[in-house]
Amino acid sequence: MSARPKFFSILPGLLLSTTFILSSCSDKTYRFEKMDSAFKSEEDSGDDDFIPRPTTTTTTSSTTTTTLDPVPDTTTTTTTSSTTTTTLVEIPVPTTTTTTTTSTTTTTTSTTTTTTTTSTTTSTTTTTSTTTTTTTTTTTTSTTTTTLDPYQTVQEDFQQPEVAGKVDILVVVDNALSTVDNQRLFAARFSTLLEHLSYIDWQIGITTTDVSEGPFGVKGSLVPLVGGVRGEKILTRNHTNAVRLFQNTIVRQETLDCGYSPMNPCASPWVQPLKASMMAMDKRNSDNRGFFRAGADLAVIVLSNKDEMRNGQNFNPTQPEAVISHFQSIWPAGKKLAGYGIVIVPGDGLCMAEQARKWKYDPSFGTFVTRLSQMTDGEVVSLCETDYGQNLAKIGNGIREKLAKLELKAIPEPGSIVVTTDPHQPLRWRIEGKTLYLENLPAPGTKIYVSYRTKR
Repeated sequence: MSARPKFFSILPGLLLSTTFILSSCSDKTYRFEKMDSAFKSEEDSGDDDFIPRPTTTTTTSSTTTTTLDPVPDTTTTTTTSSTTTTTLVEIPVPTTTTTTTTSTTTTTTSTTTTTTTTSTTTSTTTTTSTTTTTTTTTTTTSTTTTTLDPYQTVQEDFQQPEVAGKVDILVVVDNALSTVDNQRLFAARFSTLLEHLSYIDWQIGITTTDVSEGPFGVKGSLVPLVGGVRGEKILTRNHTNAVRLFQNTIVRQETLDCGYSPMNPCASPWVQPLKASMMAMDKRNSDNRGFFRAGADLAVIVLSNKDEMRNGQNFNPTQPEAVISHFQSIWPAGKKLAGYGIVIVPGDGLCMAEQARKWKYDPSFGTFVTRLSQMTDGEVVSLCETDYGQNLAKIGNGIREKLAKLELKAIPEPGSIVVTTDPHQPLRWRIEGKTLYLENLPAPGTKIYVSYRTKR
């Protein structure tokens, strides 16, 4: 008997066993499904006898910090935490595999049947976004600067008084022979001077340049008014015949009679107008009593074709500074001094030559008188004019302006001054610092309005 391979001897038994196993597996699959359903029922019912399934957990955590805005004052931090939990449950049924996947947002359940492995995977992904907001409070101080106008408008009101002010006018006339024509010219246009002194409380006294020991040396004393009341020396605005009295007195008789005979001596040719004015001040309480009034300014008008002591160089002549100092020593406050001159103006060669042709004694420039006028804000005019009307108008204006003035509170901005009057009348004026000088005075009682801009 031939030997058959062992494989064929066992083949029938193997087929029977396979049939049995397949039948058995089919039956067990059915039982597994029933058993799994029952298990789920027990779990859902919350039975305390439920035996938990063995699990294996794997946790992965990652943190990502992202700075979205590089701006230093605002930082946004995002923290993401991801947790994945995987649970493996071993079911004691070897023939069925169930896979369950759970997500926080979507849950998908799938059942896969394999030969031997059962696994349940639960995946939970939690994303936590934490935004840290840094609140930065910025306080902005807004300063609104209003640029003010550096200037302000000022309105000042004045009223013209009945009398603008008081002035005492001392006329020092050269009574030497060489000035006889000049005395007459002065007399002829004296009314022009008075016209410019309207509304001013003025009074006039006359003395001479002769301070010698000779017969006509009056040494600063006022001479009597020729044709006036006996002994009267002071001419005032109350004299109805003021022009005639002045004309009779300014033309000196000693000048007219000079040299006609040995019986008619002349006044001293060594004229000293500045010294005579100082000597007149010294006699304020004697020969010249009543002339130098309290609160009245002093104007000195010199008429001469020579300088102090003829040429300003002989025998220590009186300086203009000495006159000012002497005045201030007597009246330290409340009075002002101004010097005026009708002289040979320094530098006027034509006038000098004319005077030299006419007269025996050498004339000279009126240097000292000019200096006095400059130091006291006065005026000098030419002796050689044939008509003294304009000269006396200038002197009159100069005297009046020092009295017809308005003292403002502040210095006006140039070009901003507006002057009006009520009732309206033409008004000429000029400004120097804070002083507004009126070149023509309005009628008494006139209201004067001054508007101007000045720095704050």
